[in-house]
Amino acid sequence: MGASQYVSIIHSPHTVEGFHNGRNISCNSTSKSIEGASSSYDVLQSKPSGSCKMDECNKSGHNGKTEINICTYNVRTLRNKENIESLLEELDGFKWDVIGLAETKIHGEGLTELEGGVWLYNRGKTEQDKNAKGIGFLIHTKFKDYVKEVKSVSNSLAYMMVQLTGKTEMCIIQVYAPTSDYDDAVVEELYEDINKIMTDFPSTYTILMGDFNAKIGQREEGEENIMGTFGLGERNKRGVRMVEFAMEHNLNVANTYFKKHKTRYWTWESPNRKHKNQIDYILSNQRGIIHNCEVIASVDIASDNRMIRATLKINKRLARLKFIQNKKKRRINIMKLKENREEFQLKIKNRFAGLELEESDIDEQCNMVTTIMLEEARAVAPAEK
Repeated sequence: MGASQYVSIIHSPHTVEGFHNGRNISCNSTSKSIEGASSSYDVLQSKPSGSCKMDECNKSGHNGKTEINICTYNVRTLRNKENIESLLEELDGFKWDVIGLAETKIHGEGLTELEGGVWLYNRGKTEQDKNAKGIGFLIHTKFKDYVKEVKSVSNSLAYMMVQLTGKTEMCIIQVYAPTSDYDDAVVEELYEDINKIMTDFPSTYTILMGDFNAKIGQREEGEENIMGTFGLGERNKRGVRMVEFAMEHNLNVANTYFKKHKTRYWTWESPNRKHKNQIDYILSNQRGIIHNCEVIASVDIASDNRMIRATLKINKRLARLKFIQNKKKRRINIMKLKENREEFQLKIKNRFAGLELEESDIDEQCNMVTTIMLEEARAVAPAEK
């Protein structure tokens, strides 16, 4: 997996093209495939007509925060039309925006438009890899406008770039980690690939989720920055590796921060129903945006795993400012700026004198003012290289 070629589906307002390797994954009357062919594995998708803005669909209250519901679910199979119809029926009336999928067992790779305009992306079995379990995303109709691109690294790892604002992106990574039947080297390749995604595509918000086939158990000393107090069971070897990765990247395990009924922590059940473990997780690089994380028992398509949903609440204006500040703060010499305070103030005064703010909204005004101050600060007191 470490040397895997990226396979990309790009959301762009142009002509619709598509790629399907192997069996077509359309569902006859239930879905409509995005047709066409491209040897580069790219799918260009025009924005859906009539789709609403995220602010209109997901804004909660009047505090300016956008609510996004992100789920992960090992479905065991979506191979047949009936499996997909069953999942859509279970989701009727359920609150969700994106669902990361594991073990889809759908052949080939491609994007399909399902009933109601929902997108199903999958990368699964091919002639070259017939043992692949499959990975994918289900993307709600109202969320499609914000999907910048979807990429698969392998048939067990895919990610999606979401454009929340002009400057704010979210990277959503879905994994299906190898089971204990596989060597540790295969697990290490997976984590190397995840690390490469996070390094190559840095974003304001990162969500890492999926079936990790790992038990992290209870929080241990020194892990207060990445775990809460609501773990389940005992940690195993794969759980040790997952916690190490979370600590290396400062990722918070959302499952462990919210107190639930004791029956609402486990995510996997053995065939004889005697063993229940927590092996599916949602992690975030920013603890503050996670307002809830819960196991969803009401969505059930006869999988031995249960869905997890994290509810995110994001102040997009503050996110934009943080992005600008974090991106540029190291390029300013603060001591030098204090020494040249009068020059800085004069430059700011001149720039502000030419601003026309009457026709812009508060977000645009805030963005312009912040940008001007940072630009002039860098001009007066650039950081030493």
